[in-house]
Amino acid sequence: MTPYAAIELRSNHGMQSVIDEQDHVVFERRLPSTLEPVLQALAPFLKALKALAVESTCNGYWRVDGLLDAGVAVRLVNTAAIPRTRT
Repeated sequence: MTPYAAIELRSNHGMQSVIDEQDHVVFERRLPSTLEPVLQALAPFLKALKALAVESTCNGYWRVDGLLDAGVAVRLVNTAAIPRTRT
């Protein structure tokens, strides 16, 4: 399994999701806006994680820095530019 992950940032929490290569959700949880719970939730997936998408907003820079320091392949995303699809 090649997992991909994303975090949708909110003011005091973030929705974190991990999907597999067939777009099946394998993990999804609302987490507080601190780095440690995010890293703990990602721990089972880190070795195989292909990339983690994070909204490119000014309020999430500290989280991106912490994820990069932990060796996570972070990709900043402009969510307004992503085409919406429904399955």
